[in-house]
Amino acid sequence: MKSIHHVSPELLRGKRVLLRTDFNVPLSKSGAIMEPARIEGAMKTIAYLKNCGARIILMSHIGREPEETLAPIASYLKSRISITFVDSWDKEIIQKTVDAMNECDVVLLQNLRAQKEEEENNPAFSAFLASLGELYVNDAFSVSHREHASVVGIPQHLKSYYGCQFKSEFENISRVFDPVHPFVVLMGGAKFETKIPVIESILPKADTIFVGGALANDILKANGYEVGQSKVNDMDAGYAKKIFDNEKVIVVEDVKVKSFLFAKNKSLAEVTSQDKIIDGGSETADLLSKKISEAKLIVWNGNFGTFEQGNSFLSKRVIDALSRSDAYTIAGGGDTVAEIKKLKKEKCFDFISLSGGAMLEFIAKGTLPGIEALEF
Repeated sequence: MKSIHHVSPELLRGKRVLLRTDFNVPLSKSGAIMEPARIEGAMKTIAYLKNCGARIILMSHIGREPEETLAPIASYLKSRISITFVDSWDKEIIQKTVDAMNECDVVLLQNLRAQKEEEENNPAFSAFLASLGELYVNDAFSVSHREHASVVGIPQHLKSYYGCQFKSEFENISRVFDPVHPFVVLMGGAKFETKIPVIESILPKADTIFVGGALANDILKANGYEVGQSKVNDMDAGYAKKIFDNEKVIVVEDVKVKSFLFAKNKSLAEVTSQDKIIDGGSETADLLSKKISEAKLIVWNGNFGTFEQGNSFLSKRVIDALSRSDAYTIAGGGDTVAEIKKLKKEKCFDFISLSGGAMLEFIAKGTLPGIEALEF
């Protein structure tokens, strides 16, 4: 697996470079970009290729529906650089646009997932995309857990490299594979199906794994604690007990429950069938602050409270502890990053991952389809 910087700038001049980016950013109802971090993350690679005189063909997806468009992304990019947006998948129009490119030109193709062949990893579609370029660069670590045409299909046809954002994600997340100690993992959120493989894979390497948020509710319930009206998953009770019994795993020691207009702190024994757990409590915050103060490496993924409803007590306490820590700190996950940014605490972290589910799968498996494709 090689970086695009392994190619001499002289060899990049005039070359058509297919650059897979991730411009899948949240949009308002009016189409305004609400969080441009992923776009900004790609600018370093785009700028490097332009400086080398390459002809750059940008590829990305957006949203979940085929009719969604990258037009708002094109408008945003046009405020930064000169680009041409091809707003359809008419192959003749795409080919003419690419053929007319000069050195340093940038073309943005329409939403990849408007073509069902993208997610099918259709060989013919992969070959068509590859025919547009002479080199391929993956700068979308965040979609590299997908076996899609633009991720794993194109590298079968072209010499392939990774970009600056991909490198940053890969190198920082890889710290968990040979960690400095003490190594503390903070795991929250609600998606048990994606978090459990991470907990399993990282247990041998971590010194402490804290489980909070909705993830903790299943574990508490399986171990005989009342969780009331709280969100739970369909987790096997025996498995939940097994996690709880591991000496490296700690779960919330107390919680905050919804109580009229206020959040009330309760011990686990005090939670009733009418309560709804909305956050971790004060004793839990004190415990985590101590663990954080002792750590050398910390990875945080997943919220501890229902932050969309304003419940960020435990997260705020964790961030406060992180701001005083000498540990190397990594945060990831869409909701986690959104909460950090809402609290304006980005500077408390050494690295904030933009890769979402790819971060979790990489930690769990040690590789991704997009990584293996670059080693083809």
